[in-house]
Amino acid sequence: MPAACDYLVIGSGAADAVVAARLSDDPDIQVVLLEAGGRDNSLLLKLPGLGFAVGTHPRYYNWGHETAPVPGLMGRPELRICEAFSAAAAGMGFPILDDLNRDTVDGFGYYDINVGDGRRLSTATAFLRPNDSRSNLTVVTGALATRLINKGGRAVGADILQGAGLGKSR
Repeated sequence: MPAACDYLVIGSGAADAVVAARLSDDPDIQVVLLEAGGRDNSLLLKLPGLGFAVGTHPRYYNWGHETAPVPGLMGRPELRICEAFSAAAAGMGFPILDDLNRDTVDGFGYYDINVGDGRRLSTATAFLRPNDSRSNLTVVTGALATRLINKGGRAVGADILQGAGLGKSR
């Protein structure tokens, strides 16, 4: 890991991977991305549907945080087979849900996934993997940021736990 960088991105969630990749578009900028988890190279994480189910397992790939429901998110493409399936489910008395992320567990509806070339497409796959060869983008996995280091009211680094040791990234 570089001793210093221009930008330190903490976390490799959906927005973070995109931010790190976009920042590293400029070859004069050094970007370090810290990710507390491991690489998403398990085949189980690449299978549409199953990848999501495996990814929600708190023991392996999920921190177990909970969020509030997000209203909206309509306008998904509809497929005839899905419409037929939903109609059949409704005909049997099952509720049709407009959002499967709500607090209900019974019902049918459209499942939101990101797929490219028949595989689950994470932001790491879409934005970080194509830029693996960039010398100005360093992705550090297994690095848990425990504290931000502030200087003059500005975050200038982070204390991190990696493996058995505590380190600093600035």
